[in-house]
Parts: sequence; structure tokens; C-alpha cells
Amino acid sequence: MKYKEFITLIIAISIGTLISCNHQKNNEITTDSGLRYEILKTGKGDKAKEGNEVRVHESMSYLNGTQLYSTDGMKNLPKFVIGGGQAIQGVDEGVRGMRVGEIRKIVVPPALSKRKQYPTFLSPDSTLVYKIELVEIIRVKNFRKSNPSRKIEKDRSGFKMVFVKGGEYIMGGNDIVNDGGRPELRIADECPHPVTVKDFYIGKYEITQGDWIEIMGNNPSEPNDCIDCPVNQISWEDIQEFIKKVNSKYSEEYRLPTEEEWEFASKGGLKSKGFVYSGSNDVNEVAWFSNNSENKPHPVGMLKPNELGIYDMSGNIWEWCSNSKKPYPCDNINKELKFESKILRGGTFGNTAQSVRVIDRNGRGTSLRLQTLGFRLAK
Repeated sequence: MKYKEFITLIIAISIGTLISCNHQKNNEITTDSGLRYEILKTGKGDKAKEGNEVRVHESMSYLNGTQLYSTDGMKNLPKFVIGGGQAIQGVDEGVRGMRVGEIRKIVVPPALSKRKQYPTFLSPDSTLVYKIELVEIIRVKNFRKSNPSRKIEKDRSGFKMVFVKGGEYIMGGNDIVNDGGRPELRIADECPHPVTVKDFYIGKYEITQGDWIEIMGNNPSEPNDCIDCPVNQISWEDIQEFIKKVNSKYSEEYRLPTEEEWEFASKGGLKSKGFVYSGSNDVNEVAWFSNNSENKPHPVGMLKPNELGIYDMSGNIWEWCSNSKKPYPCDNINKELKFESKILRGGTFGNTAQSVRVIDRNGRGTSLRLQTLGFRLAK
């Protein structure tokens, strides 16, 4: 090889190497949504995709380098379901396609710095920079996306309705179960009195996590890996938005039941046999509660239904009602008492048997979200 050819070859190789190095250094990808990310380290195994639950090691900062958050030193690293609405939209999009061990720098524009359900905690013009390592793909979720063409009634769906013939019944009761507190207050809170309700429909099941995803596109529940379990971690106010959307989408007239309707249906309506719990005097036949639940919610419809064929009106999850809590007309102890809360009925997986009786009452503020709060629909 001649000297001039040799020098030309060396220059060509050097230029190629520089170009290659420069390409690797600036390996930044911009998506159609405006998200930018750079792969800092490659990973191995399957790619993370929608419906996967993933665990990540991450840090978050502003463009100027000011760090806002880091998982450094954390024993329990955060996890979320891709497409489940738990992470901000930019992170949710940015981790798709990552493999275990992969590290990405993700630049999230303001439009993508929000969760689907909750507003961003930062100013609306905040551009965020994340450095994320995919530590683990925990499991593949049985995830169902919203499908406008899907028929709304399906197995174990809270949209399935049971007709309840109206009539008069005795609301409250005179049982002697001690569910805590001063006896006189307990008796007053549950004192028996006649109530008349008109015909209505009520959900055969509680609204499930799958139902919520169907309408809202996210799943706030904890745990969130059971689409047939009742949705939880939702407030009374969240439910109003859900109802607005589902009625618009399916031209329905869904609503929350009133407390009077709820107890009538729970007791079996005109077919009532006077059970302590909804469908039985044996709490284990009809309710998930502290003694049998393993301290977690269970798929709806697994236990015995009540006289009307309605499931889980005792236990599993507290159910919001439409009206505010107030003393019963027969309550001579608390007549002037005013509650700043909406009614909750049915008890939950964490309660004792006393709190899952059909006459037990509770109430909470409209913005509260807990793992024990859910609902069923009426119309």
C-alpha cells in the first residue's frame, strides 16, 4: 500500500470512529408527543410494555440541575403499572420499551408532567429531567384498556343492575351488638324507623377496578393487580366525575344510591328474611371481613348473594352513598348534631363482623381516598 493511500485510510477510519462516537453520545430520541430520552445504558431481557408492573430506581430534577427527588437509599423502590395512570405521563411513556438494567435520561415537557387522574404538584411550565433505571418487571398485569365499542355488561361488572321493587321497611334496628362507642350513641345511630323507597336499580356487584379503567383510563387502587376486585382509593368527588363520564359515554342515568335505598337492597328488599348481614346470619357466608380476608379486598361475587341476588353488601369495601350523614328522625340524643360527611355503608375487609351488619352506618369527607373506600351504582 502506498503511503498516500495508507494516510487516506487512516483518516477515513478516524473520521468514521469520531462519527460513531458522536452518534452514541447524542443517542437522543424525540417522540411524537415531544418527550425526549437518551439511553445511557442498555439492558437485557423482554421489553416493558403497557400493563406491566415495573419497579424503578429514579431521580427527578429541573433542567438547571436542581434535584427534586431521588430514590437513593430507599429500601422499597417505587413501582407502577405502565398505562395505569399512576406515574406522570412522561415517565409512563418513557419507560415503555425499556429492558431490565437499562438506564434512560428522560426529558419531560410540561404537557406530559401530569398524572391522568391527579394534577401535577409543580408549576405548569416545569420541564422535568428524570434518570430512570428499570430494576424489575414484577409481573404482567391483566390490564384492559378502554374500548368504546365494548358492551357495558359483562361478567362480574358493577354495571350489571338488579331491579329492586320499592316499598316500606324499617330502617335501622334494635340488635344488641356492641360495635364500639357509648351504647346510647350506638342505639341512637341505628334506631329503627319506617322508610318508604320507590322502585330503583342497584349494582349486582361493586364497581370493579376493570370498570374504573374502562371509563377513567387509570387505576388508583391499592393493590391494583385485580381487575375483578372493587376499585378503591377513590373519593366521593372522584365518583361524581366517573358518573358524569359513564353517563355521557353510554347514555345512561347512573348515580350513587341513597342510604335508604342502599339499606333496603342490602336487607333483601321486599324479599327480606331479616338477616343480620346481607344474605345470611353467618357472616362468613356473605362477607369479606377481618377474620377471613387476609386484610385485602377480594374479587366481587365470590361469596353468597343476598335475597335479591346482590353480592358483597356486607364487607369487602365501604360503599359511598349519595346523601350526607345526619341523625335518624328517631334519634333523640343527637338531633342537633351536624356531620360534615357523606354516608358509607357495608363495612370493609378490615372490619370486625359488627361493622359489616346491614344497619351499621359510617361517613367520611368527600375528598378522602382510602384503600377501604369504593362504591356501587344505582339508577
